[in-house]
Amino acid sequence: MNRSLRAAFGGAVFAIAAAGVAFAHHNPMEGFDANAPVVVTGEIVQVDWVAPHAQVHLKTTDGKQWRVQVAPPATMHENGLDKTSFGAKESVIIRGYRSTDKTCKPECVATAVDITFADGLKIRLDGSHAKDGGKAVHDQRVAARAKLKL
Repeated sequence: MNRSLRAAFGGAVFAIAAAGVAFAHHNPMEGFDANAPVVVTGEIVQVDWVAPHAQVHLKTTDGKQWRVQVAPPATMHENGLDKTSFGAKESVIIRGYRSTDKTCKPECVATAVDITFADGLKIRLDGSHAKDGGKAVHDQRVAARAKLKL
């Protein structure tokens, strides 16, 4: 293989790899309407602790079901939260943005900015890092859940 062919092949491989990395780091607001803020108040039904983004499922007092996208599990862990931080039937308030598809069928969809737990603790869920406070957040959630017997 001559030099120019090898260089062209190497360049193509590099371009494909770079495109894959760029695609993996997608815009977290993709599919959500930055002009449609929403506040969802309800009980946690389920938490899906999966990549690329964890999901919190809520049921509101009006009977609607919501699926709220939060940060990736690794980021949540750095911020002091894990799957056990979210108690089933725990009342929470999540602020975020609605999906561009506002039909709510079979459920309403949003992406989270932050969550306020019943004990008043407010945590960012949008991928903002708070590594320094992670241990304190974790300890506070453990204590709150023990108090609520969740």
